[in-house]
Amino acid sequence: MKTAAKYRRQILVAWMFALAWLVFVGAFDVYAAWAATRQVVAARTWTPTPATIASSEIISSRGRKGKTTQRPSVSYSYSIDGKQYTGSTIEAFGMRSGGKTYAQDVTGAYRQGASVSIFVDPAEPSRSALRVGLEPATMRMLLFSLPFNAVLLGLIPFLIRARSYAADPMLGWVVVDEPHCAVLRVMHLEAWTLGCLAMGIASFTGIFVVLVSNRGEPPAEHVLGAIGGSIAVGGALYVWRRTAIASGRFDVEIDRTLKRIALPRTSRGLERAGCRCDQLEVSIQPDPNRQVNHAPTWQLHLRTPGSPDSFTVKWLERPSAKLIGRWVADECGVRLITRPAPSEETTEAKPDQPAER
Repeated sequence: MKTAAKYRRQILVAWMFALAWLVFVGAFDVYAAWAATRQVVAARTWTPTPATIASSEIISSRGRKGKTTQRPSVSYSYSIDGKQYTGSTIEAFGMRSGGKTYAQDVTGAYRQGASVSIFVDPAEPSRSALRVGLEPATMRMLLFSLPFNAVLLGLIPFLIRARSYAADPMLGWVVVDEPHCAVLRVMHLEAWTLGCLAMGIASFTGIFVVLVSNRGEPPAEHVLGAIGGSIAVGGALYVWRRTAIASGRFDVEIDRTLKRIALPRTSRGLERAGCRCDQLEVSIQPDPNRQVNHAPTWQLHLRTPGSPDSFTVKWLERPSAKLIGRWVADECGVRLITRPAPSEETTEAKPDQPAER
């Protein structure tokens, strides 16, 4: 069993990683939010002004790897209060965008000699742009940041909870501990963790879908749809998981007064949802079909003796499996059976002693 000191060291290392991740992702988020805010403010406050396109062309350049990139270059002139100004900004507070489709779109919309309406900052007439509002590159940046934020949102709440588990690891499993009853919630994935994980996966999928389907230059509505869809997927799975947890699907209830234990029904169903504590068999065994770091994970089995059906918890580390198994065995006054292999069901194994309370 892992000691409290070892848990604390692991939590400290995880916090160091989380802080480094926060600095990296936070800087990315701040820049994207700052750019998006300025673009939205410009769309609301900058005034339309007549202008004439002085030049409009596509500039091609070759990168280090020999790949040719194209970007639009447009200049225009306009007049404010009788004073002449020139400008070349395409997107207000936008990043320098490239790509053949984008370059053709801009130069096609703003041809040399055409009279167009541009947008001018009333507080500083020399500041102008052909377009205002959220630009595609900024929205792609927001979409790209979603998976990294999902990791951060899932990790920090877990570490905050983990701090209280260091002194007593069972606090992570026991949700009710009263004189007359105890409730053990045996699950791996919290609703918040699942929601963040789903949002991250959905946003990664959304990035590839919108980029591939639009040849790397998706329109704003597609990017906004991918962002909204990712958040919706994460929220839906969060609600689904919360509902499953609230239903008691993962709860093992021990009535200390009546000496009875109620087990959650599995998909196969148990012969009896509950039994007397002294009629419960508690066992753990490795699962060679489910491995982490080339080592088998462990299963916890709760069943009535002689029954083929059991309440089984998979994907446990051996220390966690022994910890939970010993706790249940101690509560019920029975022994924890440790089986060396899943196939050795009929082999009599040396039982572990119940844990001390």
